[in-house]
Amino acid sequence: MIVVFPIIIIAGIIFFVWSFLAEKNEAGPEVIVPSAVQPTDLEPQRLSSAESLTGAAQEKYLLLERMLEEKNRALERFERELFAEERHRREFESLRDILQKQIEELKEQNRRLKEEISKVFEENLQLQSRLSGVESEKHI
Repeated sequence: MIVVFPIIIIAGIIFFVWSFLAEKNEAGPEVIVPSAVQPTDLEPQRLSSAESLTGAAQEKYLLLERMLEEKNRALERFERELFAEERHRREFESLRDILQKQIEELKEQNRRLKEEISKVFEENLQLQSRLSGVESEKHI
């Protein structure tokens, strides 16, 4: 019973505040209009203000349009340069592959020639030893 009593009081306060706010909202917000200011007095000011804002917006639009065109031209130039760079890179890769194959072929040819030279050198040594053996037999 003791706990329920404060809850009932809080609920009553909330209901009272809610009903008070609901009544105030039904009446609508209060609008204070000075009697000296008439809507027709403000009309020329609004038009000139709107025209100046439109002019400023038009200038900004033209400036942004020029900047966009400039950026688009720069982007197109970069795309052309990138395309040319990619083409040059492919050509470079192709030439590098060709040269690497030629280097490998020349290395293999060099290795074979070294083997052939060493065989010829060994044959030369054998022939020289045979020749010296034949000459030594002649002298005996």
